[in-house]
Amino acid sequence: MKKFLSFIENRPYLSTLLCALIANVLIWCLHMRSLVWGIWGMICHPVSALYNALILVAFYGIALFFRRRIFVLSLVSVLWLGLGITNCVLLGMRVTPLQAIDFYIIRTGIAIVGVYMSPLEIVLSAVGILAGIVLLVLLFRKAPRFSRPPVPHVLIATLCVLLALLLFTLAFVGLGNATPDKFDDMRDGYDAYGFPYCFLRSLFDRGIDRPDNYSPETVNALLRELSAREPNASAEKPNVIFIQLESFFDVARLKDVSFSEDPIPTFHALATEGLSGTLRVPGIGSGTVNTEFEVLTGLPLDLFGTGEYPYQSVLREKSCETVAYNLLALGYGTHAFHNHTAAFYDRYRVYANLGFDDFTGAEHMKNLTYNSLGWEKDENLTSYILKALDSTESQDFVFAVTVEGHGGYPEIPTDEEDIAVFGIEDEALANSYAYYAAVLRATDSFLATLTDALKMRDEETLLVLYGDHLPTLDLTEDDFTEGDLLSTDYVIWSTYGLPKEAAIEGELPAYHLYPYAFSLLEFDTGLVPRLWTAYADTDRHVELLKLLGYDTLYGDALAYGSPFPFEKRAMRLGIDEIQITSLALASGKDFFVTGENFTESSHVFINGRRAKTSFISENTLYIEGEKIEIGDEIAVVQISTDLRRLSETTPFIVTTIN
Repeated sequence: MKKFLSFIENRPYLSTLLCALIANVLIWCLHMRSLVWGIWGMICHPVSALYNALILVAFYGIALFFRRRIFVLSLVSVLWLGLGITNCVLLGMRVTPLQAIDFYIIRTGIAIVGVYMSPLEIVLSAVGILAGIVLLVLLFRKAPRFSRPPVPHVLIATLCVLLALLLFTLAFVGLGNATPDKFDDMRDGYDAYGFPYCFLRSLFDRGIDRPDNYSPETVNALLRELSAREPNASAEKPNVIFIQLESFFDVARLKDVSFSEDPIPTFHALATEGLSGTLRVPGIGSGTVNTEFEVLTGLPLDLFGTGEYPYQSVLREKSCETVAYNLLALGYGTHAFHNHTAAFYDRYRVYANLGFDDFTGAEHMKNLTYNSLGWEKDENLTSYILKALDSTESQDFVFAVTVEGHGGYPEIPTDEEDIAVFGIEDEALANSYAYYAAVLRATDSFLATLTDALKMRDEETLLVLYGDHLPTLDLTEDDFTEGDLLSTDYVIWSTYGLPKEAAIEGELPAYHLYPYAFSLLEFDTGLVPRLWTAYADTDRHVELLKLLGYDTLYGDALAYGSPFPFEKRAMRLGIDEIQITSLALASGKDFFVTGENFTESSHVFINGRRAKTSFISENTLYIEGEKIEIGDEIAVVQISTDLRRLSETTPFIVTTIN
């Protein structure tokens, strides 16, 4: 130990460099989840390995400014190795590596960690985190203090500043010509360019780059081009329903894998009756809201930064043209539903900037049912979608996001698997496929019930179904007869029939889906659909979408004039209004609160303070141990699983206590 401490004190620069190099090797191996493959990855990508080492040197070099050098070196090691271990664990659960966005959604992510980790794994993770904190505290208190290196501090500061500048330059603009502007596959990007670089790039690379030709003249020229085209003017306005299906794809596209029965007969029937194909989505195994973003806005995710989630980075505060806003302009009511928490990816905030009149998440749904893993069943959505269609006298746009097909996919049998899987020798993987087939069938059953109900209605309806991304089932490019790891499936079906000649050959990018649907409806509202009609088959399409996207979200909104047509909506949470009608004394300090549309997420607040609440029924809540007086204000608040206050009722003023 004395020799080690002496080395740290007498060889400050060498010891710092060695710490950075060792950390670089460990982090690379953790990412590849193999010592051999980690070292081989560094050998195959020597320039990337060098840049990542320099990034770590910049961080470890901070220790040179402090006398508590061992503590600072340990702190940096815990930071980076902790990130590396977290990345390693995540890659055991999903395809996408650790990105900065994961820390933005950590509150909601904690709520579902039990689906992916056993209780023992959760306990061990907590113990590991606690041990790291205790170690740092002990090192801060007990580790020796050294004299500063015998080199002018100006030189040290200069070196650190230069390395820091390199760090931020790398994060913002990439490794010169050594890295692409965008990663087609985040996992491949991390494999080739290293975890430290890619993680920092996901932290700092944000937004749409300003187009070189962005100016009022360029925007006006585009508007003139679009206005010169003959507009469509369809008088028919059916209801429009988009349903994003969690981890959904057509398993008939799997090579050498078959099932004892078709898990998705309804989807196949709708595909035969309507228009269908494969959909090019922006992520593998995760990134639900990024597919959602592309579909709702018609903008490609590739316009944005590495690993960016526009829901988190810009759409919480800004709004842009969407399918919902364009249908609002045609007189449609706009409704969104998700049978999981409304707080995930801040949907309860973002949807107001996407043009929705109301959004109903699981916290505002009654009598929810769950599958064996605890995911809300998709059948919960049926009644709410139909209620939305009845909620206005005009036509309605409904956007629903399912969740039942979400992973993980158990490697041991559960109560749900009764579809046999053939062609997979590994028993654990076969069990995962059997579970996946079971949840596919459950989702398909939901679609059958919904489409049967739509056929019975007097109103005509256009239905768009699509998968958000592939499931995390260790799939590879060679597992498919058609498509690849970025290919899901879509169907566009209607109660009135669609012309088969309108089918599109080849794979459809997700950001093309809503303009394509608009073309079937003969709607020409909005610049994004008109751009698609004019330029979808040309190289200019993405270039012009970039111009429009930058102008709307980061520029001067020149394309839309004044007033800006996409102002934030006064969105109501919950299609059913929750209200209090009375308060009744149960006994002592216990009370019944009666009203309408309560759910298991309803909690009573008295004068702004949360009371102990028990859910009895959709009309009754029970509160215990509360002193309530005349004039007190009582409200019912919907609280998410990560303890966010989503909505609350109009205060009920206590006038009598009986």
